[in-house]
Amino acid sequence: MEPIIIECKWIKRFNLPYQAIMLWPFIMLDRRTRRKTLINHELIHFKQAEELLIVPFYVIYILNYLINLIRFGNHSDAYLKVIFEIEACRYSHNLNYIKTRKPYAWLR
Repeated sequence: MEPIIIECKWIKRFNLPYQAIMLWPFIMLDRRTRRKTLINHELIHFKQAEELLIVPFYVIYILNYLINLIRFGNHSDAYLKVIFEIEACRYSHNLNYIKTRKPYAWLR
């Protein structure tokens, strides 16, 4: 399945520090931002969610974030150390990554 990409401006209204968010089956982007690397980052999350059948992705993501928040004591480090974010950040600039990505690559 392909994601439904929606350009919106509500992301900034909530003062989120992000320019995009993947809420399966949607990828929502700030209307003013349409960088290919940002979309690629969210596509990686989309594939991660699909391979975990959606709900477990969010459960693991939130638990991993909360554990990291206790461990590191701040949002920035907790977020960047989430296992799914590590893969997405590492490969967001490789626009061919989705085509060659192996299942459960976030475990490596």
